[in-house]
Amino acid sequence: MQTSIPSLRPAALAAALSLLAAGCATSDVPPPKPFRSSEVEAFLKPARDPREMGITILTDPAFGKPRFEGANRPHMERTDEFPMLKPCYPCPFLDLKTPTDVNFRVLVDTSARQSWLVPAARNALSYRPVKPPLGEYPDHVDSPVPGYAGIANKIVARNIHVEAPVFYVPMASGHLGPLARPDADSPSPDAAPLPEKALRARAKFRASVHAVLGAEMLGKFSWVRLDFPNRRVRLSSSSKPYKPPVPEAVAARLPMLDWRGRPAIDVRLDGKPVRAVVDTAGDFELSVPAPAAPTGRLDLAPSPDLPRFVIPLATHESLGLPADFPPRLGARLLSRYVVTLDYKNRLVWLEDPELAAQRKKDADDEDGDDRPVRYRGIVP
Repeated sequence: MQTSIPSLRPAALAAALSLLAAGCATSDVPPPKPFRSSEVEAFLKPARDPREMGITILTDPAFGKPRFEGANRPHMERTDEFPMLKPCYPCPFLDLKTPTDVNFRVLVDTSARQSWLVPAARNALSYRPVKPPLGEYPDHVDSPVPGYAGIANKIVARNIHVEAPVFYVPMASGHLGPLARPDADSPSPDAAPLPEKALRARAKFRASVHAVLGAEMLGKFSWVRLDFPNRRVRLSSSSKPYKPPVPEAVAARLPMLDWRGRPAIDVRLDGKPVRAVVDTAGDFELSVPAPAAPTGRLDLAPSPDLPRFVIPLATHESLGLPADFPPRLGARLLSRYVVTLDYKNRLVWLEDPELAAQRKKDADDEDGDDRPVRYRGIVP
């Protein structure tokens, strides 16, 4: 049985969409331009019932949001690795291609419940909205523009194929706006403002992002390995369990919990237990809902042998993020590790890259040619 949340109609959007008209004072990149009512109706016109493609839309009882059963299907027993792009922030941006060989730049954002797609990329992915219309505002960022759910043909990225990927498309032409994060250009109140040239470069890069890959799509893989130090992302649909390449380099193996469809872990902040969302697209170390005067003493696990930090804190408000989120572990903290989201076994692995490199060096040294040669099977 198909259920849905109430759809968002054009008349209800007008006031919110008009908020974008103010523009952006620090960039040459124009802001997204809200759709007119006629454009919204034209967008919804080719919609089709997802059950025709074997997809059932259910409402998640935990938080009342839609869940797409039968969608986001990766081909099984596939593994491939992609380089992260190297802009001036650590978040994982990837350059992929669509089935029609069109360049397709994506942001891997585990704090986004669903995936999002820029309107201009619809044709390249053979995208069609679902019927009846299913719309909502993004809840992982603050944005006045809602989006409507739809289903694309597939994503093809070298060896990785994802059938019937679900994307929400914001009702504005142009780029993805706040969805294409990072959140703020100066995350810390004490940080010096960035030069105008750097602000323009960051804005131009964000405007080049075509899609956000969110938690529901990523969670269909067996595991996703984000090697931040070496700037690589590895996706796998293997039926075999994840095994760290260097077991001695594992700094922590934590239970993967859930917060409204996102991966989360239990941590201790200033000695108090809290649940924190793993936010791979957050351009900060740790963001908290309110400035409640914590010092930033963070334990990623209760054991004294596991990672402990004293880190700068940002607030959701200062980053332009929704206030009703729990604490968020951002990419500036996660990038100290190789982070593997083991969806199959519901684990989060943190691996120490320096220790892994040292173990590899030790193994290479042991394989050197300075040992005596042992001849076997030689008859004197």
